Amino acid sequence: MNSASTSQTFPSSNPLSAAAAAPPPPPGSSTSTGHPPAEPWRRALAKYAGAVFGGATPDIRAVPSLLKACAAAGAVALAVNLHQRAVVFGHHQDPYVASSLIHAYAKLGYVASARRVFDEMPRRTAVPWSAIIAAYSHFSGDPNAAMAAYQRMWREGVEPNAVTLLGLLPGIREAAQLQCLHATAIRSGLQSHLPVVNSLVNVYLRLGRASSARHLFHSMPHRDVISWNTMISGYSRAGALRDSLELFKKMMEDADSVPDRRTFSSLVSCAAATAGSVLVGKSIHGLIITSGVDLDAGVVTSLLTMYLRQKNLSYGYLLFDLAAKRDSVFWTAMTAGLVQNDRADEALKRFPRALISGEEILGSPAIASLLAACGQLGSLHLGASIHGYLLRRSMIPMDPPAENSLISMYSKCGRMRQSQQLFWAMQERDLVSWNSVISGFVQNGDLEMAFRFLEKMVETGLRPDSITVLLLLKGSASLGSLRHGRPLHGFLVRNQQWPPAVAAMTALVDMYCKCGELRVARSCFDSIMAAERDLVSWSSMIAGYGSHGSGEAALELFSAFLSTGIPPNRVVFLAALSACSHAGLVGDGLRIFRSMAEDFGLSPEMEHCACVVDLLGRAGMLREAAAVARSTPTSEVLGILLDASRTHGDAALAEEVAAEILAMEPAAAGSYVQLAQGFSAASRWDAVGESWARMRSLGLKKTPGWSSVEVNGAAAATFFVGQSSHPQHGELTSLLRNLYKEMRSAAADDDDEDKD
Repeated sequence: MNSASTSQTFPSSNPLSAAAAAPPPPPGSSTSTGHPPAEPWRRALAKYAGAVFGGATPDIRAVPSLLKACAAAGAVALAVNLHQRAVVFGHHQDPYVASSLIHAYAKLGYVASARRVFDEMPRRTAVPWSAIIAAYSHFSGDPNAAMAAYQRMWREGVEPNAVTLLGLLPGIREAAQLQCLHATAIRSGLQSHLPVVNSLVNVYLRLGRASSARHLFHSMPHRDVISWNTMISGYSRAGALRDSLELFKKMMEDADSVPDRRTFSSLVSCAAATAGSVLVGKSIHGLIITSGVDLDAGVVTSLLTMYLRQKNLSYGYLLFDLAAKRDSVFWTAMTAGLVQNDRADEALKRFPRALISGEEILGSPAIASLLAACGQLGSLHLGASIHGYLLRRSMIPMDPPAENSLISMYSKCGRMRQSQQLFWAMQERDLVSWNSVISGFVQNGDLEMAFRFLEKMVETGLRPDSITVLLLLKGSASLGSLRHGRPLHGFLVRNQQWPPAVAAMTALVDMYCKCGELRVARSCFDSIMAAERDLVSWSSMIAGYGSHGSGEAALELFSAFLSTGIPPNRVVFLAALSACSHAGLVGDGLRIFRSMAEDFGLSPEMEHCACVVDLLGRAGMLREAAAVARSTPTSEVLGILLDASRTHGDAALAEEVAAEILAMEPAAAGSYVQLAQGFSAASRWDAVGESWARMRSLGLKKTPGWSSVEVNGAAAATFFVGQSSHPQHGELTSLLRNLYKEMRSAAADDDDEDKD
């Protein structure tokens, strides 16, 4: 059995030098919590120190308690002093003293020293074996070493007890090992030992064996509040709100178990993660109040998260304002919730007020949420101010999460130079760091740089994960770049990630659709198991058919989707309506539009109305289009109607609609341009001049149109209206003129055939 993989050595024999030389305790150890030691431990240690200075010899019976106090208080020097005195007076061979030393050293972060104490014992009973197993499992995070110690314990003929199993179970990662330990518990007569059975239930749930956990739970002759909480928490983590509530009702009927803060926190967390559970969440909140359970920070934070996830902002604001104490975790929940509800502005308004009132909101999660809000709003000034605030508070070097959040914020604000500077200045760059900067390049349309950074990342030995691939697939789709997207498909296949997760497969479908490769896109779509296709998968494929004019195929797929019984959302309806608009399927489009509200209770939003206006406008049904547009009078929808009016030569309607748009947005340059073009088509030259003059008097300029195209796998070429800087501009212009002549000639031939 190998010793622990820690670099700490046995502390110096001098307690003062040991304390001075002690490295910082590892993350997760009791001494890294930042909380002051409990008052009883302080009193015990003060009493011991006084006795030592008085020349007294510590009673062997007091040593385990004193070592426990040292571990709780982080008192390395006193623990070493106790060890020295135990050796001098011959107490270190006592199994309980040795076990206490092992536990104290492990909890203080010196697992190697704990192992040394263990190895020096001439005879080891179950007590020190249990202590060293717990040291590996709990404090060093090495479940393999814990299991190896347990197996050696068996080989040496030492029977494990309840403490042994309780130390080993939290580190179990495999179902087979868990079943063996369960069998050991039964063989050792521990099948009714509440802490052991509770731990077994918890690990079964953690490993996804809910049926085994349920069977074990219901077979328990007695249950305490921990038993109920363990099962309810397991259901909560699995998102099984109904099962959690049913179990909670049974718990209320058990006179021996009273719900506590952990019970309610689990129920609230489950309600927060479950769609359509607003009333359930409020009911749980009411139960918490009527039950008299103390609303500690954890429960209040869970309630706040629940209300914000349910988009109940008024309750969220009220809970926030009434909170007695707002720590960093609470601020993180509030800020992240507001960002998720597209209320980043509210989150940022509260930040300065918190600083003025002296609230402690520093901490990577809270700062990350604030920076995400800045990125969402494009608020570079405030984001840079937060960056400066971190520097002034001496958070240098910052931890990777804070640095990654800054990289994302600068990227979303379009400042890739600052993002790169931060990235290359990082002392440690993990996969999240690389994904953050790659995401920034994708968001800013620089796919070439995104792939260059991917190559650099691979050179460092890091492998792209699903997030990396999704980012690059979305970037390839947004630019229609098959040259970049296809190798990503190959990467997934080569790395034995085929078929990949539904999200990656859906991204492939979207990418191939936007690159015009409908056949390959459909092949990827069909590769997704029918039971795993979600709304995004169906919407992507339907939208792909629609955007390329394959309206019939889109509607056929839409019908297949409806037959699955999955409740449609507004996105899939938008994809179907867009397909009808592109293909000119007026009847089908109107039928789908009406069915949204009539059959599925979904009220059409601006985008759906825009599709229908476009559909009717393309068909020349301008009055019907106007009726729909005016039911949702936004400048975007009216702009589509204005374009249709101009196309079909209805100058009167165009002038009427333009007036409505300009009343909403007086600086809408595009509306003046379309109006002028409409007057031009009707030969109303005076009105054309007035439109252009009005536009100039307001200082408005039309944003030039642009387009990009990727040819033969080369880098995408971008063209702007009126620009002639492209090296092949002359050839391209000549080709387009010839193509235009051929199209006019073909149209004239069709007109002649129709006349004949």
